[in-house]
Amino acid sequence: YAYRSSLIAEHVRIDGGFGGVQSYESELTLSNSEISNIANQAVYIYANNSSQRIKPVLLNNYIHHNAYGVYVNYNYADITLNDNRIENNAEYGLYINHSANLESFKRNIIINNKRAVRLPFSLLPSTADANQLLPNTESVLVATGGTLTRNVIFDKTLADVIYTPAAVTIASGGQLVLKPGVVVKIGGLYAFTNNGSLNVSGDADNKVIFTSYRDDSAGGDSNNDGPTIGQPGDWNYLQFNDSTTDALTKLSHVEVRYAGRSTASIYISSANITIENSRIADGNSYGIY
Repeated sequence: YAYRSSLIAEHVRIDGGFGGVQSYESELTLSNSEISNIANQAVYIYANNSSQRIKPVLLNNYIHHNAYGVYVNYNYADITLNDNRIENNAEYGLYINHSANLESFKRNIIINNKRAVRLPFSLLPSTADANQLLPNTESVLVATGGTLTRNVIFDKTLADVIYTPAAVTIASGGQLVLKPGVVVKIGGLYAFTNNGSLNVSGDADNKVIFTSYRDDSAGGDSNNDGPTIGQPGDWNYLQFNDSTTDALTKLSHVEVRYAGRSTASIYISSANITIENSRIADGNSYGIY
């Protein structure tokens, strides 16, 4: 347990116990170590000091058979998480509560957990990061809201479903490319807003689906609330604003389901975008406005 300290741990083996490595507002470097059979979090990072951001570094560790792999609580951390193997944990391999930042998240293998990762939408992984996030018991990536500022390509090698229980935004200058077969589920009342570039390219056999968190027909029970069916107006809309990069924004072979809580299922405000070969269904208001 490191309390407002600096800890460098290399070639350490921790097996069993209530907790593994606990870092409380501390500078932690953990490398080439193995942590297993922990009743709670194998690595717990607490970062709630706004006057002192910490920079934890986890490199080339083997973290397995715990309740959680790496658990980050609160906002004030810039984390490097590279080349780790995180597997066979009962819950998440990586769980980021609130809005800590991943300064680097590359070449990790996070497999055979209940779910791979839970993190803010701002940290949505890209295929270019070379992380292996499948297989896990549930192929669901939970993105807890926020604003994406970088360029991300997301396909089914990362997860089948992106589930966001909060409002998400693509910033001006940011880009999200969604590949065939990806399902995006959005929690109640929230919108998916684009101020940058949203390029969604499904195909005839594998459409990209934007739908309600309650729509178990697409991607299964992503919010773990038992069998449910989507309802019109379960979520707000896909919104495209004036700052949208029109030339890079397209919806092709897309389904938008159970939206239109207000205004429309797709709401276009001074943007010029292409929508083709797509289906808008079971909304509560206009299809496109």
